[in-house]
Amino acid sequence: EGDDAAPGLSFRAVNRLFEVLEERETMKAEVYLNMFEIYNDTIRDLLSEKGDDEKAALKYNIVRDPTIGIIVPDLDRYTFLSPPLFLLVLLLLLLLLFLLLSS
Repeated sequence: EGDDAAPGLSFRAVNRLFEVLEERETMKAEVYLNMFEIYNDTIRDLLSEKGDDEKAALKYNIVRDPTIGIIVPDLDRYTFLSPPLFLLVLLLLLLLLFLLLSS
C-alpha cells in the first residue's frame, strides 16, 4: 500500500532490510522468499515447480532451528538481491493467491 510520497509498511521494511545489509559489510546474509500452506495438518509448498504427483509424495516438517527459529526445511525458495524485485514478486504471488482463492 501507499504511494511514492508515503510508501506502505512492506515497502519501507524491505528497503530498510536491504539498507542494513549494505551497511553491515562484515555480515553475510541472504534474503529469500518461500511460501507454504498448512491445511488439514498437511504442508504444501506453494512455490514448488514439481508436478502434482511429486508434490503429493513430499512430506514437510516444521522444526526449530537454534539460529533462525521455526522453519520448514526443504521448501523451494527464491533469493533476492534488491528490494524492488523482492516486492514485485511478493505482490505478484499475493495477487495470484487472491485470484485462486476468489475463483
